[in-house]
Amino acid sequence: MTDDAAMIARRSEWGHEEVARLEASVRSRALNPRAEDDAEVEAEFRRSLSESFPADAVLGEEIETAPAGGGWSGEGWVIDPIDGTTNYRLGVPYYAIAVARFSESRVVESWVVDPAGGQRWHTSEGNGVSTSARPVTGEWARLVCLPHRLGPRFPEWARAVGRRYKGRSFGAVALEMAWVAHGRLAGGVWLDARIWDIAAASLLVREAGFRLLTLDDLGNTEFAAAGEGLRERRYTVVAGRDDAVFDHLAGFVASENDRKSEG
Repeated sequence: MTDDAAMIARRSEWGHEEVARLEASVRSRALNPRAEDDAEVEAEFRRSLSESFPADAVLGEEIETAPAGGGWSGEGWVIDPIDGTTNYRLGVPYYAIAVARFSESRVVESWVVDPAGGQRWHTSEGNGVSTSARPVTGEWARLVCLPHRLGPRFPEWARAVGRRYKGRSFGAVALEMAWVAHGRLAGGVWLDARIWDIAAASLLVREAGFRLLTLDDLGNTEFAAAGEGLRERRYTVVAGRDDAVFDHLAGFVASENDRKSEG
């Protein structure tokens, strides 16, 4: 799917239109959420893509359909139709739609949408981040996102490095990472994430100019091109709005890993 400029523009325009349609669909479904909504929203995306770009591959969370050719080649689209499913089903207004377009195993364009909050983030390589969300003021940047199992030891560690961080977990990885890119969070750590959780938002963080590490369970620091086993791969992700935040969070993860291996 190596594109010329006209095809890149066509796919970008289609992506904007499709994400807007998905946002409306999810917002409508959220009035009476069902367990089937995730798969049905992904199916809508796949049908629409096949009509406009029938040769494009899709890797999604809900539908385990192999891309044409039998595997993921690093070219195509990755979608999480409803990131934060538990929140969504319980009526907690914190969930997201995450869509990423890949070329040569890199995310080259992405969208993260917050249907409940009416906020949307978009980016493409080298073009920064555009958003409908309001600018952030006040104390938000003192918050960092942490998984629950790291939370109990975090306050002690934060005091040791002399930073006044507060740890939180909101339950939707893509939206949490978008909040880092936007400035609502100073940084974050995510463990056991899947590619559809992090692909779209990873480009947001990078294009916002912030530090990001993605490390899969095979030791790859970038999204691997080979499709075999990609659905099962787990990622550790660290993001920070500046070097100090990133280094402190990466240090915390390293210290916890050392403690676990010693135990």
